[in-house]
Amino acid sequence: MKTEPNEPINSSTETYYYGSEDQFSKQIFHEGLTKREYFASIAMQSTFGIERESSDSHELDIVDRVALRSVRMADALINALNKEDL
Repeated sequence: MKTEPNEPINSSTETYYYGSEDQFSKQIFHEGLTKREYFASIAMQSTFGIERESSDSHELDIVDRVALRSVRMADALINALNKEDL
């Protein structure tokens, strides 16, 4: 399975026609979060509680660590999905 980290999770296109279909059409693209952003947000949900319970550090340090760890986890998932032997 191949996946691109910067592809949107849910992309969609809406087309509006004014008059007949051969006149005045307008397309709107909705992209939203990228796969990397989505995977990182899911990883962050589970990681924050664990990190907070096991650390005596300042809360800002915890947040920074969780954010960086979540992005690394998202990148690892994307790399695993892109391996040929899956």
